[in-house]
Amino acid sequence: MEATGRAPRVLLIDDEELIREIVKMLAEDEGWSLLTAKDGIEGVEIFEEHKDEVDLVFIDFSMPKKTGYETYLDIREKNSGVKVVFISGLVPTPEIKELSEKG
Repeated sequence: MEATGRAPRVLLIDDEELIREIVKMLAEDEGWSLLTAKDGIEGVEIFEEHKDEVDLVFIDFSMPKKTGYETYLDIREKNSGVKVVFISGLVPTPEIKELSEKG
């Protein structure tokens, strides 16, 4: 992921603090620059501030305030080329089908 010659900049959007802390430790071990957000609203705001720097976004699918799917749509509207990975223990099937159809 270091095609730009700098450490990858990753945004993690997850409502569980423990998940954010674990991923932060793993990312630091890999030399990644990690931004975190506790929900979709904060995640979109942070992405907006750093959209030209973020290489990859991890989004929890099930979150309060704004779902992972809604967060994804907002982020893709701001940068259609950013890579996004969904993470979740529970996944709503209709939304996954729609995402698959959109590529």
